[in-house]
This record gives sequence, structure tokens and C-alpha cells, in this order.
Amino acid sequence: MRTALVYTLVAIGLILFLTFDNNNNRNHSPTLHRRSGPGRRLVVRVNHSRIAFDPVVSDMEQRREDRDWESEYIKQHHPEIIQNSSYRVSGKGWHDDQDQSEAHDTWNELHSLDYGDEDYLNDHERFNITHRLLALFPLVDVNPLDGFISLAELEDWHVQIAFKRLLHRTDRELETVDANKDGLVTLKEYLHHLTDEELANNSTEHGEPGWWKEQFNCADEDGDGALNHTEFYNFLHPGDSKNEKLLQWMCKERIRERDQDKDGKLNFAEFDDGAYELVKQYDEYDTRPTNSTGHVPSSQERFNELDKNKDGLLTEDELGPILHKLHPGEISYAKYQAQYLMYQMRTRMVN
Repeated sequence: MRTALVYTLVAIGLILFLTFDNNNNRNHSPTLHRRSGPGRRLVVRVNHSRIAFDPVVSDMEQRREDRDWESEYIKQHHPEIIQNSSYRVSGKGWHDDQDQSEAHDTWNELHSLDYGDEDYLNDHERFNITHRLLALFPLVDVNPLDGFISLAELEDWHVQIAFKRLLHRTDRELETVDANKDGLVTLKEYLHHLTDEELANNSTEHGEPGWWKEQFNCADEDGDGALNHTEFYNFLHPGDSKNEKLLQWMCKERIRERDQDKDGKLNFAEFDDGAYELVKQYDEYDTRPTNSTGHVPSSQERFNELDKNKDGLLTEDELGPILHKLHPGEISYAKYQAQYLMYQMRTRMVN
């Protein structure tokens, strides 16, 4: 058993740290997305950056994301902080400050996004990978405790880290947009930069006020016109939600993006043109027992499998089973990452 544990540990260690080289962490910092049109909002997303296996590294990445988010928020909403430095920026927000030189220094420190994290990760004495794996292995090997890490255990571990990240982002955004501090978010608070006239625009083009209204109303499960913490979490992260209305809305969005003939459904050509490739890239790394043959369905096979009523068209309901592959949330991505690691481990063991 001891030999099996060490062998598994070394195998996973090689895969994890070959795949998630600490030196590459700098390449996965959050990127800024601005919505087009009057309904645009400042959104900093990580584009499904790799989930750090080690919680220590995950916390460092979270701090970096916070600094990126705060930096962009200040530049967009409070440019006076940069222009006249009448404010002091810190990791917990921005505050009035009369010391302009200190404000300049602090802004520059925030903007540099350094804080020595990479130096720490690259210091093999301070951050010893072998020691970290020895400490983390028993935390992952829990169900069952057998000296091996299964796919399910690896998925659960990644999901825990991803879920913590999502909750943090929700808390951060809620604190920012909840103007009256009642713990609820209205659409007006979320789109606070819009005038009432602009907010009345019902266009459902991506990023327009009507588009945000659709998503907001789906997230507002009790229909009271304001989102509590759970509803706001679902609103910000619909791909990680269990809200059926939101998931249905996302299926509708995926069809709307590809529906060239505007009939509200996808024919085979529309499905084959882009959608299939998104699904295929996840199918290729599926190491579950149900996919033990390694067969990846062709575009036509996948379409036929989804087309339950055999009418040659895919509806929102029929697209549901692959939504997590067409538009994976952080939780789904964390699971796929675990599958990819297992795929890599199998490949290396065979070779």
C-alpha cells in the first residue's frame, strides 16, 4: 500500500506541476471585458484560468485577481484617484487621504501586481513542491481513504477551490454594487451607470439592458425585484447555477448565437459550425468509465443523440445535456481540468 501511495503521489505530482508550472501563473491573470452598448458593465473575468491544485497558490491568485479588479474599477469609476491622488488605495478599498505622495506610491504598488508571490513560488526552499504534495495528498484522498486519488476525488478537490473563488467574487461584487447596503441588489443598482431612459431599452442583444433584464429576472427566483446573495451568485455565475430558469435562458442564448435562419432552433449545419468543436474538446479528455472505449462521437452522432424527437432540429431542452460543455462555468471547468489531469496521467503511464 505504501508503494502504491508513493507511486500515485509522484505520478500526480509530475502531472500537476508539469501542467501547472508555477512560472506560468503570471500568464493567467484576469482580463478586462467591457460590454458593448449602453448596458455595458465593467467585468473582470479569468476566462477559466487553471484551478490551482494547491490552496496556497489559489490564495495568491485570488489576491492578484482582487488587485486587478480593484485597479480596473478605480480607473473606470474613480479616475481622480490616479489623477490627483487625493485617495489612498489598499487591498480593502480606497479611502480619503491627504498624503498625495503616499497615495501615488500605493497606487503604483497596486498597479504593479507583484507583492513577491512569484518570488515565493520560485524559492524551492520556502515553497517545496514535494512537501506540499505530501501535505495535500491525504486531504484529497478521502472517499475512500485508500492510498489512491480517484477522478471523483480529484474533481471534488478542484470544485472546492473553484467554489471558494466564486463565493469570493460574489461577495466582492455585492459589496460594490449594493448602494443602500441592504444585502440585496436591484437591476438599477447593478446597472447604476445607466439613466432611466437607457435602462428602459428592451433590446436583447448581448450586453444590452434588455439582455441583462432577462438574466436578472431568471435569477430573481422569488420575483421581488431584488437579488439576495444566492440569487446574485446565480446571476453572476449562471453556468455554475442550479437555477433551472437561468439554465434554460443560457440554452436559449447558445441557440441565439448560432441560429442563422432565426427559427429558434439549431439544425445540423448550425450545430456543426462551431458548437460541436466546443463539445468535442471536452469529450476527448473524458476519462470516466462510461467512456472507457475512448470513442469521441462525431458531429453527426452527437447531433442525433441530442435530437430526441428526430425532427432534425435541436431545441433549448435538447441542448441542455451539453450546456456545461458549450458554456462551462468555473465548477464545470474545474471538473474538466481534473479529467484532463487524469487523461495526461494515463497517457504518461502508457508511454
